[in-house]
Amino acid sequence: MPKFLSLKPQKHLFFKGLLLLFPFLSFHPAPPVLQIQISGIQSAQGKILLSIYNSAGNYMQIEKASVLRSIEVRSTQTIQVNINDLPPGEYAISCYHDLNGNAKLDKNLVGIPSEPYGFSNNARPKFRAATWEETRFYLNAQGSTIVLKLENW
Repeated sequence: MPKFLSLKPQKHLFFKGLLLLFPFLSFHPAPPVLQIQISGIQSAQGKILLSIYNSAGNYMQIEKASVLRSIEVRSTQTIQVNINDLPPGEYAISCYHDLNGNAKLDKNLVGIPSEPYGFSNNARPKFRAATWEETRFYLNAQGSTIVLKLENW
């Protein structure tokens, strides 16, 4: 009798069990990549602080942001940041260039930002911050690219 036919029943069960598990061991699709391109960088000093929000309820509340990133600025070229730990869904982004390293968006006496800032969809309302509706976008399963332009008020 050939050796492969003489396997003991326990070994057959082991191999059958592996075959039954195979569909569950199949590959899961990689999470989508949110590619963020930040332009309008005016200085190679400081950091760009990026906040990604996943609902209108936590929008512009830094401590409740879905993702916070601090990006070292090394040049005035466009910076690309890839975020790959978000599920598909609706998001909005706010960011600013912290030129002096104090980890906050500096403002003048009347509350106007004195450091460059930007929002997703390049929303630029005057005299107020951009709203969730103006900045929200959809990250689909294939990934998305968002272009942010930093500007002074």
